[in-house]
Amino acid sequence: MKIFLDTDLNFPSDDFQALMLLLASDEVDLLGIGSCAGNTWSEEVFANLHKSLQTLESPNLPIFPGVAAKRFEADRTVALEAVRNRTRRFIGAHGKSDGPRAWVTEATPDSPTQNASDKILELSHRYSDELVLICLGPLSNLAEAIDRDDALPDRVKSLVIMGGHFPRPNDPLDRIDFNFWFDPDAAQKMHDTVFKNTLVPHDESQAAHAT
Repeated sequence: MKIFLDTDLNFPSDDFQALMLLLASDEVDLLGIGSCAGNTWSEEVFANLHKSLQTLESPNLPIFPGVAAKRFEADRTVALEAVRNRTRRFIGAHGKSDGPRAWVTEATPDSPTQNASDKILELSHRYSDELVLICLGPLSNLAEAIDRDDALPDRVKSLVIMGGHFPRPNDPLDRIDFNFWFDPDAAQKMHDTVFKNTLVPHDESQAAHAT
């Protein structure tokens, strides 16, 4: 199975576990990883992925930078304020601190000339009807790829998204899924696009235990 992973990995948590499972599987050919803004800025995710792959003894797996952090600066400010005031709880979100939470301790290599959306489009042509996209964070990189080539869904075998949740009645914390909230335009674009989708909401993610 040929897979491209798109993630906002912030520190060793759920996305890190997913990365471990993909690397450990004999059935998976992991072609690359995109860093997306979400739990932390995409630039920090790129650094975190570099360190993660070193830790998992896969340092040569290519990483591709995602949509730059500046696009989301206002949204992150809103998120931080809401968490501080305890007026909102973001489901599936980590890293709402003021400072960077990248956990690399050594130099991170320069970003490649291709970004995540470049690589998604390239792989979709090279592995038409074979490529599986797995998106564990906000969908900004995928939306950017769609903006550049709206025929992308026709070449992708399947798209797996971790996002959304089932709201609880009378929830005083007004819980919302962070991945969709952070880039709602990208989430709406995926909803309106004819991908072969598998949507895994937060509720199901919590109920499924890796063994």
